[in-house]
Amino acid sequence: MKKLILVTSAIVCFTFFSCDSPARFDQPQPDGEPILSSIPFQLKGSYASSDSTYFLLINDFSIVRKYHNLIRFNIDSLDKNLIIKGNTVEDTLNRQSYYYQRMGDSIIIRDEFMDTLFLFDQDHVLKRYKGYYFVNRKDENAGWELFQLNAKRNSIEMSTVANTQHLDSLQEPSSDTGPDHHKIYHLEKKQFKHFLRHDGFGNTSTFYRIQ
Repeated sequence: MKKLILVTSAIVCFTFFSCDSPARFDQPQPDGEPILSSIPFQLKGSYASSDSTYFLLINDFSIVRKYHNLIRFNIDSLDKNLIIKGNTVEDTLNRQSYYYQRMGDSIIIRDEFMDTLFLFDQDHVLKRYKGYYFVNRKDENAGWELFQLNAKRNSIEMSTVANTQHLDSLQEPSSDTGPDHHKIYHLEKKQFKHFLRHDGFGNTSTFYRIQ
């Protein structure tokens, strides 16, 4: 889930933790583990990143991550692709519009979006293995996207696959790329266990409980 904004001649990738994970799986992971029919109590709550721009919201029905930020910059330094029209700033390059607030010679843009990681439907699967929770979300193009949740006393660590180097050492991708250039892997249970033991995800962010 990616959103690009061109600000002061720089492209900023507003994603959660990193740009899109390069790996997909041909079936929900880990293989052979039962599907959870409810979201465990120890996961439920509202969590925020240390800078309070990223949030993780978990209730009985869903797991959602949210981005919220206020971006302030001088009107005179606006990139040529950002145009003020009425009460919005239009990004002509990425075809996005943002409401803004005027403060002297600066404007403040409120930027936020939500990404649903899990719902109880056929496109989402939640599993538990070795003390971790695994959220599998079906990619609209091909395969399953995977997120690992590690619940601690007052925080949750969320991990995604940063690169495919370790996966490549375990298994050749079942297809070279999906439509969005994702490698798709088929892992047996023992291969997934090896992947987990050797920190195959490689990209972890921490959310701290706020409610």
